[in-house]
Amino acid sequence: MRISLAFAVICLLAVPGRAQSALGWEAYPAFTEVSAVASASDGLWAASDGGVFFYDTASGELRTATAATGLRGGAVGAVAVDDARGALWIGYRDGVLERLDAETLEARAFFEIRRADQYPARGIRRIVVRGDVLYVATDFGVVVFDAAGERVLNAYARFADQEAGTPVNDVLEAPLSTGAPGLWVATDGGVFTASRDADNLQAPGSWTRETGFEGPALSIAAFDGTVYVGGGMDGARDLYRRSASGTYDRQLFINNPITSLAGTPGRLFASAPSFVYALLPPGQPSSFYRIAGAGALTGVVVGPDGTPWAGDGAIGLFSLPAAPQPGENVVTPDPVAPPGPLSTNIVDIDVDDDGTLWAVTERLESGVFASVNRFEDGAWTAFRTDDPSIDVVRASLISASVGPDGTFYAGSAGDGVSVFRDGSPATYRESNSSLQSAIGTTDFVVVRDVAVDDQDAAWVLNVSARPLHRFDGETWRGFGYPSGIPSGAEAFRIAIDRLGQKWLALGSNGLGVWDTGADPLSAADDRATRFAGEGSNGVGLPSADVRDVVLGGDGRIWIGTARGVASVFRPLDAFSADPGLAAPQWPLTEDGTSYLLRDVEVYDLDVDPAGQIWVGTSSGAYLIDAEGTGLVRTLTAETSPLPSDPVFAVSVDPSSGRVYFVTAEGLFSAPGDATRQTPGSDALAATPSPYRPAMDASGVVVSGLPSAVSQVRVMTVAGDVVYAAEVRGGSFRWNGRDTSGLPVPSGVYLVAASGSDGSSTFGKVAVIR
Repeated sequence: MRISLAFAVICLLAVPGRAQSALGWEAYPAFTEVSAVASASDGLWAASDGGVFFYDTASGELRTATAATGLRGGAVGAVAVDDARGALWIGYRDGVLERLDAETLEARAFFEIRRADQYPARGIRRIVVRGDVLYVATDFGVVVFDAAGERVLNAYARFADQEAGTPVNDVLEAPLSTGAPGLWVATDGGVFTASRDADNLQAPGSWTRETGFEGPALSIAAFDGTVYVGGGMDGARDLYRRSASGTYDRQLFINNPITSLAGTPGRLFASAPSFVYALLPPGQPSSFYRIAGAGALTGVVVGPDGTPWAGDGAIGLFSLPAAPQPGENVVTPDPVAPPGPLSTNIVDIDVDDDGTLWAVTERLESGVFASVNRFEDGAWTAFRTDDPSIDVVRASLISASVGPDGTFYAGSAGDGVSVFRDGSPATYRESNSSLQSAIGTTDFVVVRDVAVDDQDAAWVLNVSARPLHRFDGETWRGFGYPSGIPSGAEAFRIAIDRLGQKWLALGSNGLGVWDTGADPLSAADDRATRFAGEGSNGVGLPSADVRDVVLGGDGRIWIGTARGVASVFRPLDAFSADPGLAAPQWPLTEDGTSYLLRDVEVYDLDVDPAGQIWVGTSSGAYLIDAEGTGLVRTLTAETSPLPSDPVFAVSVDPSSGRVYFVTAEGLFSAPGDATRQTPGSDALAATPSPYRPAMDASGVVVSGLPSAVSQVRVMTVAGDVVYAAEVRGGSFRWNGRDTSGLPVPSGVYLVAASGSDGSSTFGKVAVIR
């Protein structure tokens, strides 16, 4: 049966990478989280969410391809090398098939498998290359793909007595027991065979069940003249060898899923989640690799020189002894990987004034460790929570905060907060600070967020009877909520306004304001108020569920909720005689007909040096102008290299303007629209210059403005002003259009900036159309 009308057609739509939209973008995959491996004639390929890399086993060279370089990106289910075409085939868990040129790293994506929407799941589990044919094992069957013609040839979705849409885990092209060329498929419903040359393999009757094998089949390979299958029933999961009579005999007696098989003429390598076996022909002793730290092995392959290599979801890509001793062989992995964070599971990020990025992660899928990751001057440094040589939290991390002096605070879900000064951590828990365990728990200290005031004191949100703590670098002091905020409310995020008032994102309890008074060490003069419930007609909270809160460049408080954004124009009036003056207001669109980002689920907020607000949401990342009246940029999976729409965290590097985004597939960054001012600057710089609007319609960035607020003018060489604006921060973006919105002609344009402090700076930009 055909899986869709589209498979009846021989032509398959290919979509090339989006080169223009990727201009200036960077991706930072966790290349130690290997999800699939494949061997080539000159090296090895390994995939992780967000990218793939090639390791030349002879020279040691590493090459990468990511979503920022044109790769589609996303969760990878399988990779396979096609040496005949010099290509790597990548199968994604959403059903997209992609061809990557191994030399040029140019990519083309094919979407027909993903579009077989009569099946609820369409992920790719394995790709097997045989000549010009790819056998693509999917969540609903086998798709046969012409690698030379780049088209679908056929699809098999039902095998013998199985229901249509049975998931297939592996495919083998090997002789049948009759000696005829055959196809073997390992499925969740068992093993099935068919003549490779049968007229109609779409017919269920063309397939025969291997009755000697019981249970799901996870992997399949030919070795020593017969077929081996990894899988089996619960309690008997193992590696099985097919006998001449059709029975399947257990080989290892381990009750562990064998998910990957790879063979040489003399050995068969079999991998389970935490170990690898090397088998010789029957009657000879086998070898067992005990791999230190392994718990998420994703595959085993044989390299070009015969050395076995394994991929692990926490350790990465590493080699195994080629000639193991019989019995147990202890292996300490020496992984090979390009630089990057330790994990894709990044939950929060922050960037300091000098451009150093900090990223914190949850525990890995295998439950081994979480990590603090620092990206400074192009180099990554990782601090693992299982490293006994450093004083760091031993739990999953949930927040990242940087103070004005570069001190970094990593909040955890259960072990307090680690404070990094000069790169070295010190951790504060219940035993050495005022932090307390969550109510009803023992020795479980949760730190949600940290903000630093203008006296360099850190204010720490702690889920406990004392939700707010002050730390000045030496002394801790904790405070309970003043009246005005419910005692059971949990604060998730904190921002400090220009009066020192603490604004709290309270989740379903709304928005809180806490004034710690003239004496921050005393609770006697503290007071609090709260905005709760959902507002209407543009006033109040867009949703009672407040997710984030930040201080804007103009002193406003910006609020992110489950149904949009709002801002407080007069935060200093929160405790005035008329507290309504500080009520949140919903920003209107530029034409005034609707509310900006209404009903969009907000995850995170950050403010760039120009006072513009970046908003990470379930549907992409948005940049709101400094006035809060319109969108400057919209980034989604369709309009940018982001592999998926949700952006869970966003942070701006004030020194370069680069914006970092956290997605389910990892960390990405893009050039931003604004940098901080450059006092003493005597020249403006334009990037790119010359500017070609046909190649990048987003505009040219002019940087080097010396004042926090500047009047800028773009003029022809004759002195005619074509564009003028007031800008904040150290840079601005010009789209190559005049004040009427019309494109300016090709030519050289002068740029003049007059700062609010009386400074003047000049530059030029060439426009080529």
